[in-house]
Amino acid sequence: MHILFPYLARYRAVNWTRYHHLFGQLAAMGHRITVLQPPAADIGETNFQEIDVELPVGISLQDVGMPGWFWKRRWPLDKLVKKGSYGLICRDTVERIVAEDPVDALIVYNLPQAGLLSIQPRTRKLVRVFDLADDYEAMLAKELGRLAVRPLLWQGRRTLQGMIEAADLVLSVSHTLAEDYPGRRIEVLPNGVDFARFDAVHAATAGRVGRAEEGRRPVVGYLGAFEYFIDFALILDIAARMPDTRFRLVGAGRDFESVRRAAAERGLENVELPGPVPFHRVPAEIAAMDVCLNLFVPIPISHKASPMKLFEYLAMGKPVLTTDLDELRRYGVDFLVTVGSADEAAAALARLAADPAERARRAAAGRDWVRATCDWKDIANRLVELIERTADRMN
Repeated sequence: MHILFPYLARYRAVNWTRYHHLFGQLAAMGHRITVLQPPAADIGETNFQEIDVELPVGISLQDVGMPGWFWKRRWPLDKLVKKGSYGLICRDTVERIVAEDPVDALIVYNLPQAGLLSIQPRTRKLVRVFDLADDYEAMLAKELGRLAVRPLLWQGRRTLQGMIEAADLVLSVSHTLAEDYPGRRIEVLPNGVDFARFDAVHAATAGRVGRAEEGRRPVVGYLGAFEYFIDFALILDIAARMPDTRFRLVGAGRDFESVRRAAAERGLENVELPGPVPFHRVPAEIAAMDVCLNLFVPIPISHKASPMKLFEYLAMGKPVLTTDLDELRRYGVDFLVTVGSADEAAAALARLAADPAERARRAAAGRDWVRATCDWKDIANRLVELIERTADRMN
């Protein structure tokens, strides 16, 4: 199978998305993936912070040219302007590849790519896939800021609904998000974890790192994006209540500097902010943590998320403190520790520190659940099945 994926960021980036994991698995299975990407840009996102990483055989990258005078200039709403323009300009490249190099599936995932769903070669069927990987309506309102007026938000929703109608196959990262569009045929394809990779690190580090009982200060960790939907105010409040516990917050994003300043202004010497790490170091970083944090600001985009960090924490055998999120309730699990305030979180962390057996029970239950339900290999196979089934229905 040949999949064409117009990406809205640089593919060799610090931030490893669901697409990197899915396509890595598909490439290992012998499928071919062509990724289109915009030129490098100083947009301030981890998706544009590039690293030197070798891609799996089967994944090829093609840059889509953008006018230099336009791409290098800073615009009002810079991220929206540049990504929106790239989404329009890359249409010619998509049409050329579809015409010259038979493509089985075209996968798009955001509003600037709406026009790509009208592409259909004359000589063969192309499965056009729209992946609802986030709550795009809430994201649009956030990115527009003061310009989030009713006409623009209405147009965004209209565009989104048009994409759902135009696509041959619609995916959603969560059940809660799919339910925003009743009456539509939407297949849930959640995020997951490369369990084999995490399991190898878990086996190599078990008994050597991440043990609070060896006289070291316990480490409470977070690894992920520094963005508005993560409740860093709550995390810093917890850290202020637990000066003898290390809080290691790993990652990058638009809120990184504000979090760093807030921690410094409050004199939180127990808060460590090492910055982003490349994806291959993620398992080792999590292995060095005793308890992990999955704390979100309780807004719609959070309730509809399928947080990869949660699955990675669990695969590494870590107890997890989490916000009470709608999608997480769907999992029906009892190994997560749900908290709603800094006092609750501090008390929960103290209980876990004092009870090794409880930590071990939650860790084992989480690993078993992830292994059975959230492996990227299984999710990638499910994607292939959905594309093939859709293609059969179109013939």
